[in-house]
Amino acid sequence: MMKTTGIKQFTLSFILAGQGCDPLWDADRPLKGGDDAAGIAAIRAAGGDVVASFGGWDGAKLGEQCQTASELAAAYQSVVDAYDLKAVDFDIESTELSTPAVRQRVVEALKILRQGNPGLLIYVTIPADPGGPIADGVDLVRKAAAAGTVVDGWTVMPFDFDSHSGTMVDASKEAVTGLQKVIADAYGWDADKAWRHSGISSMNGHTDQAGETVSVADFLALRDFATTRHLARFTFWAVNRDRSCPPGQAANESCSGVAQDDLAYTAVAAGYHAGDAAPATPSPDAEATDEPGPTESPSPTTPSVSATAAAAPASPTSTRRSGSPRPASARPTARSADQEGSSLASTGGGDETPVLVAAAGGLLMVGGAVGLASRRRPR
Repeated sequence: MMKTTGIKQFTLSFILAGQGCDPLWDADRPLKGGDDAAGIAAIRAAGGDVVASFGGWDGAKLGEQCQTASELAAAYQSVVDAYDLKAVDFDIESTELSTPAVRQRVVEALKILRQGNPGLLIYVTIPADPGGPIADGVDLVRKAAAAGTVVDGWTVMPFDFDSHSGTMVDASKEAVTGLQKVIADAYGWDADKAWRHSGISSMNGHTDQAGETVSVADFLALRDFATTRHLARFTFWAVNRDRSCPPGQAANESCSGVAQDDLAYTAVAAGYHAGDAAPATPSPDAEATDEPGPTESPSPTTPSVSATAAAAPASPTSTRRSGSPRPASARPTARSADQEGSSLASTGGGDETPVLVAAAGGLLMVGGAVGLASRRRPR
């Protein structure tokens, strides 16, 4: 896959809470010494890298189980340290998003994480309606801005809509445009800067919503839109499903439900180049040198893979970024989220600004690790 598509980075989902505030893959697999760690090592040996995704739709979330922002930040930090991560994704959904006190705890923990890791790329993925982030997601952005928490990319998952008018391309554009306006208003940024901190995490093929489909042509159109806006992240859920289904089989966690070439969506994501994106504005007490990028999420059993692309800082640094896609179903020995999977990323060549691209979806085998993660469910 890495050779055929150019994908280099994987977002693995999900990191959940084991006993209390203890971070584990899918709440039951250790950070060290298991298949997840072996899979990460194999990806890196092949010239790629990984983004760890926290949260997702199901399971016990660290944001709820850790009782203080400092305790939560320490849990996040332990995962960063375990793998020497350059980028992380936080898929904030379900009860972790719907509880005001937990939202506040998460943004305060992210601020601490940023202050301790100025070169770390931090992405946050949230559910969306056609008009933009859902209400609790809007509040999360506002709480982050009020707390002085600046992340490299806010990403919406524009699918599993209860209803929408027009095409999925139109609805997805409206959703990320709504996100951009929320970011601009919350942080007091101009439109261009807000776009450069926005992202899309779509879902390939048939989504969890009856009658809702994102075709390869749709995803390509969204990539063109993302390119003109210099989005921080462009991804999908998930690589594990990036193939047609066998005859008579409906879309599921291992196939898209549409006629397509294998890894067609991943190839589209790998071609994303956001251009000369500017680095994120640092928070008052820390310097941030990253711009949003792609990520994916893992599944409970093994790392899940998804596709995402993100713009890197105008002046390349040693940091990498990636973004995460929206729900599919998988758990990691690697990644998790609403729409889960690992994300792959590639950097632009030549004079282009480095861009990370990730792919999310179905059963993807990398270095012996296979994983599906479960992402967002219809609201």
